[in-house]
Amino acid sequence: MENFNPNIYHGTTEILEGKEKTEVIDDENMLIVLDICEGDHTDHYARFVEKIQVIPKGEGSLVKVTLEYEKAKEGVSDPHHYMDLFAKITDKLEAHLIAKA
Repeated sequence: MENFNPNIYHGTTEILEGKEKTEVIDDENMLIVLDICEGDHTDHYARFVEKIQVIPKGEGSLVKVTLEYEKAKEGVSDPHHYMDLFAKITDKLEAHLIAKA
């Protein structure tokens, strides 16, 4: 298993830091909304919100992660590297949950 630190920017040794504020916890719809309000990303994105929702499917569940963002200035790229980061975190979480089942 490779070493994985979710705070390190993909492909570098740069450590990302940030603070998040929980905006919504909706148990009925199995939804959490986080406003990533402070941190390294604010140089590029004026607004960065992560939505995590668990959707029951058959005997298991799906997890849907949505990023809503607003670029801080023209020329800023879409945050694909953050999606890669969330995909890695989700893969590690899934492996952990399967191992515990």
